[in-house]
Amino acid sequence: YNLPDRTYARNGVLGYCQQNCMLLTAYTPVKRQDLAHNAPLREIAQARGVTPQQVALAWLVSQPGVITIPASANPRHQAENLAAVDLELSPAEMESLA
Repeated sequence: YNLPDRTYARNGVLGYCQQNCMLLTAYTPVKRQDLAHNAPLREIAQARGVTPQQVALAWLVSQPGVITIPASANPRHQAENLAAVDLELSPAEMESLA
């Protein structure tokens, strides 16, 4: 489950987990190549001075019952991933990503 791949939302798994107090784990939540073509994501990132990956992670962690496990061997990406936890998206930004 990640911003470009919403299969688990469409097939009902996310809703089922949320209704039954189960966590949905987003493995590989940031696929950098998949985010490059998302215009609203790029616009939010540019306006906020953060990376699109940080916005994508903030979108995921703001959803009830969703946890993420981003991984990277790159220290810069690790720092970006950690900093994404402090990014709070507005309702309008969340809607634009929906």
